[in-house]
Amino acid sequence: MLTRRYNTTDAVTHERKTVTVDISRNTDDGYYYSAVVKEMPGLIATGETLPELELDLAGAMEEWDITNSRRDNNLFVFSKQAFLNMLSEKLDNPTSMKISKMSYLCSAYYAGTYGTLEDYPDFLISSDYVASKYGMTDSYFLGHKIEDKPKLKLIFNATLSDNQKHNIRLFIDNFLKQGKSVDDFSLVLRTKEDSVWKDNYVEGNNTPVSLEDIKSEYINKVNNRGEK
Repeated sequence: MLTRRYNTTDAVTHERKTVTVDISRNTDDGYYYSAVVKEMPGLIATGETLPELELDLAGAMEEWDITNSRRDNNLFVFSKQAFLNMLSEKLDNPTSMKISKMSYLCSAYYAGTYGTLEDYPDFLISSDYVASKYGMTDSYFLGHKIEDKPKLKLIFNATLSDNQKHNIRLFIDNFLKQGKSVDDFSLVLRTKEDSVWKDNYVEGNNTPVSLEDIKSEYINKVNNRGEK
């Protein structure tokens, strides 16, 4: 194992800081390098070569800063890009449309369930949703494709306990089992059923919808589902 000290800049506060990075060479599945950062619990970077490792490490540290910043500490479970990467790996036929809709629905149901509990972050990821002609859409997908961004590790907010992480994993796994094989068109129609889309969509426009409005609707959906 090789230990290095890295000088870097916090992605949120823009303050200079020094971190301790432990680098290992792994041989369990071919040769590759991995790195962990002492000051950033849960962060793991990998690469087949040291330059690839350093590139992955830089992206992972930036995502960790954003997810675990003081500003966001009690708001979000994951960084958005890492969560979208995870969906692209687990969904059947992971088109950008499908990833966008599944991300929205999973995030919305999380907000209406675990997001209401005192010790859990309010939201799964930080996203700017809009009411578009394709239903509820993360504005990220209006100008990007998932393959445009580097793959990043899915790292939990550092404030979460092991039990909380376990509960959130089960929640996501159960959600994906129910929806991973649903086709794109059906997912578009499903998101158009939501009041946040019906009340905000204007033909030809992409109308911003707040996370708080989505959370409010899904709290009602979860509370009233037994009455339907």
